[in-house]
Amino acid sequence: MSDRDDLLEVIRTMLPPGGTSLIEQSQLSDLFEAYVLCGVVRAAQAEGWAVSLRDMSGTATDSALFRRSPGNIYGGTGSQNFTHFVLSRTPAPPLEAHIGIKIAGKSDVVHECDVALLPEEVASFCRWHHVHPRNSQLVLFAECKFLAGNVPLYLGRGFVGLDTELKSQYGECYFVANTSSSSVMKMLARQKRRPHEEVRPGTDRFETFQAACRVTLQNYFMRRRT
Repeated sequence: MSDRDDLLEVIRTMLPPGGTSLIEQSQLSDLFEAYVLCGVVRAAQAEGWAVSLRDMSGTATDSALFRRSPGNIYGGTGSQNFTHFVLSRTPAPPLEAHIGIKIAGKSDVVHECDVALLPEEVASFCRWHHVHPRNSQLVLFAECKFLAGNVPLYLGRGFVGLDTELKSQYGECYFVANTSSSSVMKMLARQKRRPHEEVRPGTDRFETFQAACRVTLQNYFMRRRT
């Protein structure tokens, strides 16, 4: 199968029974973000979290609509009703998993998070008050890169700055790429920036990424359960 078909096959497994997706014609980079999001959701399921697909009003839906460019977590005039996943496991507060939302960093500069996981209570507050979530409220974020060749050095350097800006109390920031580069991955690994290379269908690196997300979810559950 093609890269598009491979990515879509995984994405469809995360939809509710009979659910549909409105991203079949998306760019491969956008599909890769949805694929990485599915890795987070699968990790949650493996940890015993219930998963549901919701729209911006919090209503359950079976039709997935994900952002294809950076956007606000809240709606506005003429905005589309984007969807996200809600992850629930009693007695910890629920979480929301999003694609392409804007996050306010340490310097108050707004950045895009390709994949972001944050508490539902935070996301709801931000939607109600039309504000961006803060970096300190992130449970994890992933910078996703779908490339035709090796990862260029400037992307690795850029992630170092983004990681610094968006570091949260949980400290889980992932660089996820479908290809690799020995020099870039060495730089990120030595700085403990949590790189994940060769993450794509047909390899075991997707499972490796999920395993890392499971640890993050375990830590969140133990810290926040009541």
